[in-house]
Order: sequence, then C-alpha cells, then structure tokens
Amino acid sequence: ERLVMRRLALLAGLVCVSAAGCAGEPSATGAQSTGGGSPAGGRVAPYVDVTRDDVPDLAAAVRDGVGMFNLAFVIAGEGCEPAWGGVLPYDDPGVVARIRAVREAGGDVRVSFGGASPTELALRCGDVASLVTAYRTVVAGLDVTHADFDVEGETLTDVASVRRRNEAVARL
Repeated sequence: ERLVMRRLALLAGLVCVSAAGCAGEPSATGAQSTGGGSPAGGRVAPYVDVTRDDVPDLAAAVRDGVGMFNLAFVIAGEGCEPAWGGVLPYDDPGVVARIRAVREAGGDVRVSFGGASPTELALRCGDVASLVTAYRTVVAGLDVTHADFDVEGETLTDVASVRRRNEAVARL
C-alpha cells in the first residue's frame, strides 16, 4: 500500500500520484519532469496556503513564469466535509477567484489533500464511499485536473485510513 510510489489514473487519467513524477508533471517534491504537455511551464509548482491573509498575487506569478501551484491543504472541516485548512469551505469565493485568475493568466492549480495537521480527510471520513464523495466534491467543484496527496506524520501509520485513501483514489 505504497500509494505515493504508484502512478494511478484518477478521473480518467487526470491525476498522477508518484514520488518520481509523471511525464510532464511536477513530482511530489515540486520538481517538474522534462516531458511535454503540462500547463506548468516552469520547473516548480510551489505550495500556496490559501488560508493565509498574505497569499501573493498568483496570476502575476503566472505572468512571471510559474505555471502551476499546489493549493494547500484540503483537510476535514466539520465531520467529513472538505475544507481548506479545516476552516474555509473548499469552494470559498476568495479561493475560487484566485483559481480563476491563475487560469485566465494561463496557469493552473493542483489541489493538495492532507498536510501535517489538523485532520486529514481519510482519518475523518469513516468509510470509502464518504471519502470518495469528499474528494469528488472538491475535484468537480473546483474543476481541477490535478491533485496531490500530502500524507504526513501519524497519518502514515494509520492502517485503516491508508486503506480508505488508497481505495478511494482507485475508485475515483
């Protein structure tokens, strides 16, 4: 169950999950491989904590050559509801406006699920079906074509949540 080491087709090949990176896509570490066809354009895909008050102008960064951003982090809010940092709804108007501006400038975003704290979705969603629904809600609601799973700390050793996450990604 080494999800991060496997390449999975998620939503008909829209998401690549691999520590080594996928053709043309930034890897889990943010470094982009040399394959073509990526909207990323640059060599990195920086993480941006969208819950902060001081989020930089991402569209300006696109115009300066950064083509892809990892928007961080979607975790569990109330119950199994996906939320940015557990506090902002996944479809927060400010976040949606940033995504739109990035795309209008020619870039794109990847949603990063997980992070170091507080509660990763696979820990809070008690079954695979609810976890699939949470992931699908974000992916479809934000019309994203890339996702990142940043699984850290104690979450790595929670066997039940690892299994749920793996199965949910496979089902998607």
